[in-house]
Amino acid sequence: MAYTAALYILLCLMVGFLGRWSRLGYWGVVLVSLAVTPAITGLCLLFLSDRARPLTAPASQFAKNFKPTTKV
Repeated sequence: MAYTAALYILLCLMVGFLGRWSRLGYWGVVLVSLAVTPAITGLCLLFLSDRARPLTAPASQFAKNFKPTTKV
């Protein structure tokens, strides 16, 4: 029984990781998956979420702005 509860909580945390960029955020998705089930919450995330992620700068832009420092 304890293994089943631990597996259920682990699945909820994994689904929360999938939903970290959704409107609910990580903890919101974890709470919803605890209340409903991780399978249903995960399917809703996969099919209904736009999965918008924060923009990241390309590596070439980082290279232009990078200024090495030398200490003598």
